[in-house]
Amino acid sequence: MVATTDSQLHTHTVMLPAAMLTSTTAVTITTSSAGTGAGHTHTVMLTPANLTTLRGGGMVEVLSSNMGNHTHTYRIRCT
Repeated sequence: MVATTDSQLHTHTVMLPAAMLTSTTAVTITTSSAGTGAGHTHTVMLTPANLTTLRGGGMVEVLSSNMGNHTHTYRIRCT
């Protein structure tokens, strides 16, 4: 799980189910909802190389999709 805050001062959380770590193809994860009004989500794509790094105990940095004219950068590692 990882959370990030952007310049618009709101936070989204990403949770990666353990079962996804064994995927040999890219996986896309939807963030939690946040922001003003009804809120919004972003997506984050993890490549097979990202998943291998995470399985090995490393950390990856990925950029979210653009929603509401902004993105978030996530630093993800298994805890």
